[in-house]
Amino acid sequence: MKARYTLWLAGLLLASCVSYSPAPINLQKDTAEWQALSAQLCAQGALSRADVYRIGLQLNPELNSARLAYAGSTQVAKYAGLWDDPSVSVGIERVLHERTINHSIAPSLSIPVTGSKYLAKKVAEQYKEADFWKMREKERAYLQELDSLYNGLLVGNARLALMRGRLAQARSEKEQAEKLHSLGEIPFADYQAVSSRLQELVTAEQEQANSQLEAKLKLLRALGLHPSVELPSPAEGLPASVPAPVAAPGGAELVNHPALLAENAAYGASELELKSEIRKQYPDLELGLSGGKDDGDTELGINLGLTLPLWNRNRSAIHKANADRAAARNSVLTVWRGLLQDAAALAGRQALEYSHCLAEQGRVAELQAAAEKQERLFAIGEIALPALAGARQEAYTRRLNYLDCLASLLEIRSSLQAMHPNHFDK
Repeated sequence: MKARYTLWLAGLLLASCVSYSPAPINLQKDTAEWQALSAQLCAQGALSRADVYRIGLQLNPELNSARLAYAGSTQVAKYAGLWDDPSVSVGIERVLHERTINHSIAPSLSIPVTGSKYLAKKVAEQYKEADFWKMREKERAYLQELDSLYNGLLVGNARLALMRGRLAQARSEKEQAEKLHSLGEIPFADYQAVSSRLQELVTAEQEQANSQLEAKLKLLRALGLHPSVELPSPAEGLPASVPAPVAAPGGAELVNHPALLAENAAYGASELELKSEIRKQYPDLELGLSGGKDDGDTELGINLGLTLPLWNRNRSAIHKANADRAAARNSVLTVWRGLLQDAAALAGRQALEYSHCLAEQGRVAELQAAAEKQERLFAIGEIALPALAGARQEAYTRRLNYLDCLASLLEIRSSLQAMHPNHFDK
């Protein structure tokens, strides 16, 4: 009966143990699944900004690494703070001259009267919270990056369309200039200027096309899509007018910024770790029972044990934990001050860039009106082709400058919006 009970208890203990489970890597299978998922996510055609967010949050490898870290700390927190397993010691001795055998058994259990196990549980929960907010900060920073890449793609498309429209005009101007020069109506210098401008426009268009391809590939990689997938064109366009400034987050909002919350959680963990190391100066209680036979007599006893903190009072670990707490506190203050500085700097830059965009938009309208007037005068023969080509080029250059100014403003607005803790939750 005792043997059956012992076997049952041993089986129960073994069943509660974690067993190893292999997880082999199959690169071919993973690649095929990745390619199929990427094609499925991009099958709807043009990509809106929300589509870009959705795809990136699902596929980006760095975000998935952060999620795995949080999942790991969640499991650690789940099982942290458990009491130490009881121990059992068994002794057998034979009394030679009496030919008797004495045996004893002594189970013991450590009772954490100092509360060290409770603190270990709380420390693990703090690190779990820190990993959660680190994951949220990575998501926030990543979505801001996607926002910037998407805006860059929109501006690049607008620049490329503008360049190709002007290039078509320049080719027509060169054909006209060539005919006029052959008829002796314009000098060679004017013809050469028109021809040179065409070559400059061709070079600029090629460079912009290369830049646009790089921008698409960068967004494709940031999204985590398979390289064989053709990235759909953006479903959105640039704003028709200069977008209004966005409000900069204040201190009441920035206290909930995920980067700051992550540092606060890590500081909380350092506080608890210091308390835990301080409590380790004092011993936990060891409680044990003993029983056995000695010279045929059955004996029972109770054992109490503890360590005496005479020399080693955990001073080294306490001082290290204290230094770690100071470093964690400094990290909180550094992140907080950095957030305040960034918000103020972005607000100032936004105000300046907004005024620049408004001024540039006014100049674009003036030059566009002047170019249209030149078109009408050229149609009735009042001005020559070189003057018309010059007016067109000036209006074109000013529109490119406006797009550059708008791109800078959109970048600043995106950074400011992303600093609001709940911006991407909307």
